Amino acid sequence: TNNAAVNYTVNVATYNQIAVGGVVGYAKIAINDLENNGSVYSTISVKGLISKNLYLGGVTGLVENNVSASTNNGRVLFQTVNDGSDATLHYWTCIGGIVGHVIKSKEITIDGCTNNGFVGYDAAAKGNGRASAIGGIAGLVNAGINTIKNCINNGFIFNNNFKIS
Repeated sequence: TNNAAVNYTVNVATYNQIAVGGVVGYAKIAINDLENNGSVYSTISVKGLISKNLYLGGVTGLVENNVSASTNNGRVLFQTVNDGSDATLHYWTCIGGIVGHVIKSKEITIDGCTNNGFVGYDAAAKGNGRASAIGGIAGLVNAGINTIKNCINNGFIFNNNFKIS
């Protein structure tokens, strides 16, 4: 169980991959019966290009295995701060109440999980990259044999990011 706030701030123009979670950032093992009660917050304040992937989740940011009987009661929020320059978002930003992103090409099940917290994406920078994905249980679940079952989202979902072509 996590009862403390998790705050991750990025102040650089490029990064490869960031996984932030209330309990686990990047889970390669199965997760069972974990609880997050603290806020999970990530902010990026840069000039220019924001590149690659950000995965933010109430329980785990990025997962390669099953997740079961886990709960998020905390606020999950990703925010970009426009410092007056022409900041641009690229690639994936995945935010979920339980899991930010489920790795593709794996047989993964999310079962019996509950999100009770606010999940939000507040973007001041332009979102002209690939995509943002946000959800009460999972932000993004790639193609493959993946299953989400017996899960409940009771939290408010907020997303003001959009793709500009």
